[in-house]
Amino acid sequence: MNELLNTTNIILTSSAAVAGAILGNTGFWKFILKKKEENLTHAKEKEALLNASKSLVDMQASVIDSVREHFDITVTNIKNDYEEKLTAENQKFEQALSTMRLKLDNLDRANRALHEEVKQLKLRNEELEQANKQLTQILQSFEHLKGEV
Repeated sequence: MNELLNTTNIILTSSAAVAGAILGNTGFWKFILKKKEENLTHAKEKEALLNASKSLVDMQASVIDSVREHFDITVTNIKNDYEEKLTAENQKFEQALSTMRLKLDNLDRANRALHEEVKQLKLRNEELEQANKQLTQILQSFEHLKGEV
């Protein structure tokens, strides 16, 4: 944005300088002064006025073309800057997304491993409960035999 403002100041200053130079060189002011000094014929006055007007229109077209060209360059530069920033932000986002996906995959693997471990622990618990039940029955049998003896 600063570049645009600086460039606008340069364009306005140079446009004023160009306008002054063209108007001075085309004889517009000379025409006004000569009109006072000399008594130009009507045809010469019209020709001088026409030449001055043509020069002014040419100068305006030149300034407009220069301004348009400069603004095209400025807009292109701004567009390129924003595209570079957007590309950098997209790369950061993709990198963060990739990192999160890896973390999610790792958590998913860990979750599956924990489910498998819980499953194994349940099986082991069932085996231990079965063994406990058998030992309880054996103990009851011994208690019963001990009572008979």
